[in-house]
Amino acid sequence: MHSLRGFLRARDGAAAIEFAIVAVPLILLIFGTIEMGRMFFTQQALQEVAISGARCAAVPHPSCRIDGVVSADQTVTVVRRAAAIKGLAVSSGDIDVDLNAQCSGISGFVRVSLNYTFQSAVSGLVDSLAIAPVLTASACFPRQPTV
Repeated sequence: MHSLRGFLRARDGAAAIEFAIVAVPLILLIFGTIEMGRMFFTQQALQEVAISGARCAAVPHPSCRIDGVVSADQTVTVVRRAAAIKGLAVSSGDIDVDLNAQCSGISGFVRVSLNYTFQSAVSGLVDSLAIAPVLTASACFPRQPTV
């Protein structure tokens, strides 16, 4: 009984135990903040890629045209290249190019829509976080007459 009282009164290692209790939520908070920042950055980059793809197809730009005619396939290639520059691997199936779209009820637009599955670095470490959100971006740009 005497050794039990001594054990309960001892303060050796209390700081280590308190740190262990506080460290886990702190580390989760830090990594969660970093991953949310990465996700918002990826969403913004995806939106910029959609805007540049819609602009490329709507404005007389040679990189989105084949033989002087706007090509949805060529626009997909341009969008994939722009996404790769920003570090995003977007497959052709996740890119939708509508050359005759209505945006806000007005016709005469080009719309580019993208889907991207966000892969978190943390989800590879913790199996319960393996749910990957799908980010989407869409942009409309008015078709310009060819000169």
